[in-house]
Amino acid sequence: MKFPFLKQGLCLLLLLAALAAGAQEAPAILSIEERSPQGKLKQQLEEFGTAIVDINSSIHIRLHIDQIENEMFQMAGISSTDKRLQHLQELNRLLAYEAEISRMLNEHFRQSRQLTLAIRQEWARLSNEFIAKLKTAEPELYAAINQGPLADSAMKFMIAGGTLEEFTLQALRTKAGELRAGFYEELGMGPGADSSLLVYFRLGAFIKDREGGRPIHVENFDQIGQENYQVVETFGASISQAEFSALQQHARLSNSIETENNQAFKGLEVLLKQQLDSLSTARFALRDLRQNWQRLHSNWQSDPQLQPYTDILNNKINALMLVEPIYTTLANTFNQLSGAGSLPNFIQQVSDQSLGQLQTAISAASLPLLDADQQEDFAARMSLPDGVLALDTLERQSQKLVRAIQKDVGNITEFVKRISFMLGLKKASLENEIFSEKVKRFQPGNIPQQGFIELRYIGPRRPGDEILIKATLERGRDRRSAKFEERQLYRRYIRLERVAPFVRMSGSLILANPYNRANNAKVALENQYQFAAAYGVFLKWGSRKSRFYNDFLRFGLGLSFSSPDFNLDGTPEFGAGLVVTGLRDWISAGWGWNFGADAPYTFIGFNIPFTVAGFTAPSALDAR
Repeated sequence: MKFPFLKQGLCLLLLLAALAAGAQEAPAILSIEERSPQGKLKQQLEEFGTAIVDINSSIHIRLHIDQIENEMFQMAGISSTDKRLQHLQELNRLLAYEAEISRMLNEHFRQSRQLTLAIRQEWARLSNEFIAKLKTAEPELYAAINQGPLADSAMKFMIAGGTLEEFTLQALRTKAGELRAGFYEELGMGPGADSSLLVYFRLGAFIKDREGGRPIHVENFDQIGQENYQVVETFGASISQAEFSALQQHARLSNSIETENNQAFKGLEVLLKQQLDSLSTARFALRDLRQNWQRLHSNWQSDPQLQPYTDILNNKINALMLVEPIYTTLANTFNQLSGAGSLPNFIQQVSDQSLGQLQTAISAASLPLLDADQQEDFAARMSLPDGVLALDTLERQSQKLVRAIQKDVGNITEFVKRISFMLGLKKASLENEIFSEKVKRFQPGNIPQQGFIELRYIGPRRPGDEILIKATLERGRDRRSAKFEERQLYRRYIRLERVAPFVRMSGSLILANPYNRANNAKVALENQYQFAAAYGVFLKWGSRKSRFYNDFLRFGLGLSFSSPDFNLDGTPEFGAGLVVTGLRDWISAGWGWNFGADAPYTFIGFNIPFTVAGFTAPSALDAR
């Protein structure tokens, strides 16, 4: 070939053309649709070329979230989601076990059941089934709980009154926390992440007019401030569809756990109220002991020989009497706190203090009331024949009271442990909810899928003004920072025009030519044309395709009313006719009828560029 440079040049041009075509064929991050106010027109704007919409329509912006996600994925520098997805899937498996244990706890405390032997046996059966399932499905987790340091901790936990299921649940919560932290780290949301370099998606709209321009409101993408519209920044760390599905499953499991926990709380509340109501056993014992001691004390205190033992008995029995206001406080406080959230408040305010006071009262009234030597000496000093029997009755009543108090303390303590454990579950449920909301807030699915611009309500606007719609990704907040990065995803100008048919009125100066003057004596014109003022009312329309038509041609059709003087008597006649306008109404032409001279005429009109006798030239707004 004689022209090698020509061949190379042609190849280069073909390559550039292919690249350009590929760039144009790349999917846009959003599409724009115009809708008329009445909703009759719905028209998709083309991705390229002239974009013209009616000045009173609405603009619907539909975002392609997948494309935005890809852009964020690249800008955030996240190259793989496999590890994060693995964390989420493992976290969901743990949550499934948490949900199963929560259902077991709910079954355990359902409604107002008493903790009978049958219920405890059913609980044990469910527990054994769960442990067997865990051993088969999660051998590593089962081995960790039953062997090594974790197994020692489990044994200590159960010795302290807990169950293996509760300890397993705590281990699951700990493992879930580690997985959440790992996911945050992989997503760039860990505690050591530089929050100033997060990626933000922004979409805004601005009107460009002769005065410069201003922001305008885009529904769902900005908020209205006191002075102006503020663009809302939406953070978006890219996650895959599989991760998004896993997060949705995570949210469902979290909701299930929370529901089961709330129902278990209600069951616990009913059981605790029943337990507090059953404190009457100790109250009856208190009443019997008080009445018996008051009778004996009045008889024995008069005997000087019994005075030492009377004082000992009086001190110990008075110590036991101190538990009565504690019982009253427990019952009254629970009744006052009944309703939503009563159990946490009950534990926080009175349970620990009241239980401690009951234990102190039991310790102060050490049993027996008198030891063996004291009882023998008391019997020797007692002159009444039934004195020893009365002391024995008093001793039995005291021991009965102490046993009732110890039983109540044990039952309430068990409930307090269960309630405290359930509070831990509630906290874990809250952590799951926070995790779901936090990740959901920091991913593209949270970006609104569409926005709206109501052109009728954006403020002053004229035909020919342009709306700029701009979407960007920004890495960091501080534009002054050297690390700040901005990537423009979309930039499009949309021109506002009066496209829908509208009525306009305009004054003009016409040259009227009566064409049948030879047969009409009332026409006394010497020249072919006569100048006359005219005013027109006509229908105009615009184009969504041609800017040249809107800016220059823009035809109109209507009626023209004029005041010619064809008979030259100095009194204008009335003329009316059809008119066609064009060239921004600078020129008009038509046919009319002079009703005073009964003469038809044709005319050519010219736009009046100034105000004359009440006739105003059309403004730039009217001209279009």
